[in-house]
Formats: sequence, C-alpha cells, structure tokens
Amino acid sequence: MKNVRPLILLLVLALVSLGSMANAAIIHFPADHPTLQSAIDASVNGDTILVAPGHHYANVNLRSKRIVLASQYLFSGDPMDIWNTVLDGSSPTFADTGSVIIIAGLQDTSMVVTGFTITGGTGTKWRDISDNLVYREGGGILIEGASPRIKNNLIINNRSILRGPGVTSCGGGGMRVGFQSGARPVIEGNLFAFNQAHYGGALVSFHAPVIFRNNVVWRNSGGTDFGGAGLWIWNNGSLATTLVENNTIIANSTTNTGGGLSVSNSEIDIHNNIIRGNSGTPAQLWVSGAQSTTIWFNNIQGGYAGTGNIDEIPLFADSNFFLLPGSPGIDSGDPDPMYDDREDLGNPGNALWPALGSLLNDKGAYGGLGGAILPTYTSPYTNMITDSLDMGTVPTGSFSLPWILVGKDGYGPVRIDSIRFGHTSNVELYNLTSLPLTIPEKPYVDSIQILWNPSAVGNLLDTARIYHNDTTVANPLLTIVSGKVSCCEGTTGNVDLNGGVDLSDLSVLIYYMVITPRPELDCLSEANINTTGPIDLTDLSMLISYLLSPPGAVTLPPCP
Repeated sequence: MKNVRPLILLLVLALVSLGSMANAAIIHFPADHPTLQSAIDASVNGDTILVAPGHHYANVNLRSKRIVLASQYLFSGDPMDIWNTVLDGSSPTFADTGSVIIIAGLQDTSMVVTGFTITGGTGTKWRDISDNLVYREGGGILIEGASPRIKNNLIINNRSILRGPGVTSCGGGGMRVGFQSGARPVIEGNLFAFNQAHYGGALVSFHAPVIFRNNVVWRNSGGTDFGGAGLWIWNNGSLATTLVENNTIIANSTTNTGGGLSVSNSEIDIHNNIIRGNSGTPAQLWVSGAQSTTIWFNNIQGGYAGTGNIDEIPLFADSNFFLLPGSPGIDSGDPDPMYDDREDLGNPGNALWPALGSLLNDKGAYGGLGGAILPTYTSPYTNMITDSLDMGTVPTGSFSLPWILVGKDGYGPVRIDSIRFGHTSNVELYNLTSLPLTIPEKPYVDSIQILWNPSAVGNLLDTARIYHNDTTVANPLLTIVSGKVSCCEGTTGNVDLNGGVDLSDLSVLIYYMVITPRPELDCLSEANINTTGPIDLTDLSMLISYLLSPPGAVTLPPCP
C-alpha cells in the first residue's frame, strides 16, 4: 500500500488545515445521523463526514460547505473501502433531482469528495443560464459555480438520458461541471465507467475550466445530441486553461463526434494521455473553434499532429489499464521535470508503482503526480483493428488470402466464436482460420485469414460479421470487404488471352470490330486498350502503335 501513502498524507494535511476552522469535527454516518443529508446539514466548515462501508441510497446536496465527504479510504488507503462504500442515487425523493451529489456556489477547492462508488444517478433538471433552457445533467455529480476536489472515486453506471417535459437535452452522465469562475475544480484519480448521456457520457465541462488528471474514462456512451461519449468540454473560452493530463480514455462510444473527447471553443491543454479504442466520427478526438489548444505527448489511435504524440498499442497489464514493462507509454510523456512521476524513495531515481521506469512521465492514468490505485475493474474489450479490407484486383482463376486483425484491451481472454459473410455478390469469401479463436492475455492482437477465390468477373462488396464473447461490445463486429475481379493481367492488349501481346491479338481485335453482330471476347478489359469508354478505333489505333513501334517507344496502360 506504500503507493497510496502520499495521497493519504496530502488529504490528511488538507484536513489539518481545515481543522483549524472553528468547531471542526468528524461526523460519522450513519452512527451520528440517520441520513447522509442530515449529517451534511449538521456540519460546519472544516468538518469531515466519514461514511461507513455499506450500500447507502442517497441524493444529497453539499450546500456550499467547506467540508470533506469521505469513506474510510481517507485514512486506510485501502481501495476496497472505495468499492465497499456505495452512494446509490437510484431512489431519489424527487425524480427530477436524481443526481447522487449536488455541489453549488463554492468557488475554492476546500470541499473534497473522496473514496466512494458513486452510482445509480439519473441527473437533475437544471436551467442553463447561458440560453435559459432546461437540461437534465449530472447523473452522478452535478457541480454548478463551484470548485470541489473529486478524488479517488468509482463513478460508474450513472445515466442522464431522461428528457421529460420541457427538457432540451441530457448531459454529463458521470459528472457535469458548469459556470465556474473561481479556482478550477480538481477531478483526479477517478474511474468513469459505463455512464451514459446524450452529450458528455462521462463528463460535461461547460463554461467551467477544470483540472482533469489521472482518471480512467472507460466504456461510457451516448453523445447522440452534441457528441462526446467520454469528455465534452465546450465554451470554456479563456477563463482559464482546461487541463486534461495523464488520463486513459478508452473504449467510449458514440454515433456522433468525439468518442473520446469533444472540445469546442475552449482553451485546453491535452497532455500525456492515452486515447484509444473510442468510436465516433472522428473516433478519438474532435476539436472545433478552440481558442488555444495544446495537444502534446499523447498516445492517440490513428495519430495526431503535435510534439511527442504517438500511435502505438499501449500494452496494458492484466487489470486497471496499468502499463506492462515494455509499454511505449513508459517514460514517453513530456520530459519537462514538472511532469515527472513520483519517486520511489526506496529506489531513488525510479518511479513509484504503478508508474514504471525512470522518473520521466508515463503516458496514461498512472504517470505524473497522480496515479491512484482503485479496485480491480477491467475486463476484456474487443475491438476491430481491420474494419475495412480492400482485396484489390484479382484475376479470374487466382485467389487472395488477406487477414482480418482483431484486438483486445483490458483483463481476461476474448474468444472469437465464428465469422459469417453476407454473400452480397456472386463471388464468395471463406474463413480459413479454425474457430473459435481465443486472444490470450498477450499479444492482445490475433488474426483471421479469409480466402477469396473468384470464378467470375465482377465486384466484391461484402460484410464479415465476427461474433465474440464480449457482451459489452457490439456483436457482431463488422468488417467491410471489397474487391474487384478482372480477367486482365498486368497491362491491356492480350486480347486472345494467349501468351503476350502480339499480332494475333491485333487480328482478333480487328475481327471483333468489323464483324456484325460482334462475337464475344473472353476478356473485354484486355481489348479495351485505353481502359476508358467502349472498345473502338482508339483502342485499335493504340494496339497498332504498340506493335509497330520500336520496343519501349509505346507503353500499354495497366489493367483497369
């Protein structure tokens, strides 16, 4: 547990500082008060509300108080105290006030929420002061004009999707932060997973610059209205720089823009993150109208222009998206010492686990000064590495043997059960790889070989449907397969399909053009010498020029 002690020390120091306020005390729930809200109501600035392990149904308002709301994790540093202390917002007194926690009107970072599993929230109807329209936001946590520190929590399975009468849209499935004008809220060391909203499945940051650091944003969904299955950061302007630093943002999905992040009209620094496996258009990162954008030293699938950005398989370990030794994320973050990993005091010059390597920043959620260890939560995640496959042009009588790549992230093996083809053309595909196929812990990628042996001229347009055992990912996974069958080999001109291009081809072409009705040719594309339009005198002229000119003086075009 030595890796969590610096975090505990910082929090205890914060408590000592807060404890200097008058009447500071530790209030125990449920021992001292029958409800969590009554414990909050009884607290004063500087108090700590310590919640015992258990499953607590709660929809609470922290009432702008400078307090610490914490589980036993605050003192124990045991990740299981996070898992075992649940704040469940699924039974609100009022359906339109379904956020698990509401925080408003405190513009400094003296309020702390730490050490919980926050789940079951459904968001709160809230009138947006920018357009005077009503939205439902903040499934797990709703923050308005406030700057709390939200640290080391599991923010999972919250939803903001129920429009209801008069509701324009629903955002911030995990958390919504809005209209902050003081210190930036600090959101650090949390897991955002399986949250859902019509924009900002995990997080909405709207007119509210935040520090979002060392979080894992995994398998959140939605974004159908305004995009952003993971993070939705809009209209933060130049109030302050929004910092998105050392996060792992993976496997979030939307049919709209910005599966990983959606950024609009905001001053933002996106630094030292792993952003991969998200789906959307674009899938990983969508930026529009940003006033000032720095996107450096990230691992972004598909690549992204910017200093230090890479596009490499991150090599995650068995759980929690820790990095494996040999991962390209180790020591590859920004080399400025201000981003260094924490030092292992027992092994000077080396990073404290879960960071690895030297003190140079590790990309992802465990680099830099954060890197909280949370309860084990990962599971297999199947993804298509080959989502479209062009077979190219294949002559009749020949064949193609391409491979479809399927990947895996997270813990546990993934099994590919079967593959089916749509057979949408007269040329069929067959898989040669024996199925089921299991992708083990390593190497994280496997392949399925398919055979295309066309017997007739035509175009291939088919869909490979790949069935698997990952119940949280679309099933089947789809790969679009295309190709073309041609009887023409190399270059045009071999009209009689006998040997090379010679006078017998010219004889066959002349005979074809002067006889009425025209006889059938075995390969029209060979006779269409110029590869465009119908077979006509231009093709005949080109073939004559080729045959009567010195070798190399005239070349024939390649097969279409």
